[in-house]
Amino acid sequence: IKNMKPGEIVLLENVRFYSEEQLDRSAEEHANCLMVRKLKDHFDAFVNDAFSAFHRSHASLVGFIPILPTFIGRIAEKEINALSKGLKKGDKIAFVLGGAKIKDPIRVMKNVLENGIAEKVFLSGVIANYFLLLSGKDIGEDNKKIVEDNKENVKDEDAKKILEKHRDKIVLPVDFGVDVCGVREDVSIEKFNGRGIIKDIGVETMNLYSSMIPEFDTVVVNGTAGVYEDPKFSLGTYEVLKAVSKAKYSIIGGGHSASAVNMLGLGDKVSHVSIAGGACVRFLSGEKLPVIEKIKEYWGKGKKA
Repeated sequence: IKNMKPGEIVLLENVRFYSEEQLDRSAEEHANCLMVRKLKDHFDAFVNDAFSAFHRSHASLVGFIPILPTFIGRIAEKEINALSKGLKKGDKIAFVLGGAKIKDPIRVMKNVLENGIAEKVFLSGVIANYFLLLSGKDIGEDNKKIVEDNKENVKDEDAKKILEKHRDKIVLPVDFGVDVCGVREDVSIEKFNGRGIIKDIGVETMNLYSSMIPEFDTVVVNGTAGVYEDPKFSLGTYEVLKAVSKAKYSIIGGGHSASAVNMLGLGDKVSHVSIAGGACVRFLSGEKLPVIEKIKEYWGKGKKA
């Protein structure tokens, strides 16, 4: 660092190799770790652009904040501004939630439904199967096991409260794309006999969602509609994302959603594709992100030697 010339950029070692990086400490305690103490005197300011890690209180993320003037970078700023549009009360907003997880969509639903942010929440993937199960629908033993394996301590009574209180805002699939011995079969929920693994929403659900989603000013997506990596079960994800792209402003959450929108060639059709997974979910869930909160706390205080 001392030998750098004006205009040069240096890439330092991966911070995960430092034993103190992930210790459970406050920002002030992290400020005294070896890495921060060795680096702090070489710099006038700290710019944090790693939005995808803003939900972590690690040494490299929060340790410099108490001792150096700290700023959010342009990429992080773009992420915060875009995701904030998805939480702006008064706009006509819809959420499209899917994927293999249950806990994350539940957290987002609690925030956007309880706080009157979303007018509609369209469900697909395992979270949709879970809510159909709670509604009394028979999805078959194999699919029930998939739901149970992905609940991550989510309590049925809590999910039922959300369903009962906001049933008019929650849109559930009317049919499935089912894998029966390697072949796709589209079956209505009423006629589904539990035979086969549910891997996608069905054609009628695609038509339903595609007719409703473009009517919203802002649409936020987190999670895919099905097993999009398999061409036989990628249609639901493609059709939903295509419908989302027709909204005035569309936000694609990070992780599998971002991978799917790019893989299916729709990346340039949507307004914003997030680089974040966990941080994106927590932001949309209304949770405080440690990095943002600590920067706000020290903003304007200047350097603390």
